[in-house]
Amino acid sequence: MIEKISPDVSQKIRNMSFICACLVVFIHSPAVVGDGFGRFFWEATYGGINNIAVPFFFLVSGFMLAGHMRETGWWKRGVQSRLRTLVLPYVLCSTIYAAFSTFLAIAANLYGHEPLLRNVPFASVSGLCSVYGLDVFNLPFHGPLWFIRTLFLLVCGSFMLMPVIRKKGRMLALLVVLFLLCATQRLWGEALLAERATLFDYMLSPRGAFYFCLGVGLRFYPMTVPCPRWGKQLLVFISLLLASALTYGKIEGVSSWAICLFSTVAVPVWMYTVWEWTPSSRWPHYLTNASFTTYVFHIFILNKIAILMKNIPALQCWDGTLTAYIMAGTVSVIGSVVVSSMLEKWCPRTRALLFGGR
Repeated sequence: MIEKISPDVSQKIRNMSFICACLVVFIHSPAVVGDGFGRFFWEATYGGINNIAVPFFFLVSGFMLAGHMRETGWWKRGVQSRLRTLVLPYVLCSTIYAAFSTFLAIAANLYGHEPLLRNVPFASVSGLCSVYGLDVFNLPFHGPLWFIRTLFLLVCGSFMLMPVIRKKGRMLALLVVLFLLCATQRLWGEALLAERATLFDYMLSPRGAFYFCLGVGLRFYPMTVPCPRWGKQLLVFISLLLASALTYGKIEGVSSWAICLFSTVAVPVWMYTVWEWTPSSRWPHYLTNASFTTYVFHIFILNKIAILMKNIPALQCWDGTLTAYIMAGTVSVIGSVVVSSMLEKWCPRTRALLFGGR
């Protein structure tokens, strides 16, 4: 019987989930252009430390599923549960976002005297495939939902892990193989599928599989890494060095496969650093309950901010600046938390339906 998660670990997961949801928001915030500190800061976060967010969600998903893997009928119940908590929110949020984008596109077409259905996602078969993520070589129309698509595939295939996780050595070997696949993905992915290699980024993600299996392994074989009193500060120092080195490499035009290799090594260090610094004390309910809402809803706000910045002369001067990057991300996080709290207070059933009961 697998031990239950302690209250401290459970609360820490909830707290860090909200942190990672905020990091996802800043991944999608407006890019910083030009040179100087603003560009360096953006590269260090966008292509660096922010990249712990989705891997952490994969890890937690595997960790939670593993808690039921020794129960009779766990796989069937797990898949049925994810139909409600993953697939249904995926379909509903995809539809709502496409309808929102359709409204904006039609309004823009009428204003600009363009064909009415120009850039309308529901206007073609390819558009519908994009809306619901049926184009496996590209992101879904609602980009962040690729995580849910890939996670559901991993849950469906999780029964294949049973012969592996019974032996610690086998589990370790699987993790090593997946880690090496992640580290060399740019090499073999582009060799196999060339420009179609995005299949391994947003659909059959080796990185997603690695962290999902790592979560399963950590639940079956708990591991404690003691952190000395000065260890947290050392982790921050190492993390900053890694982020700076990665950023310098990207700015200098280092090859994509080298960046992929370096990032694969750095992400676990960054994730462990954030985990160690995340408190296990109870955070406000309206924050920790807004993690999934923030992950899904922020793109609505960022979409509107991008339109405003391009069309309002007073805001155009801020486009591409560090200020715009920080402000857009902050407004999107606050807006998502407000929407989550409003739905929880006045439309709890709707919120449960849209966000899988989270």
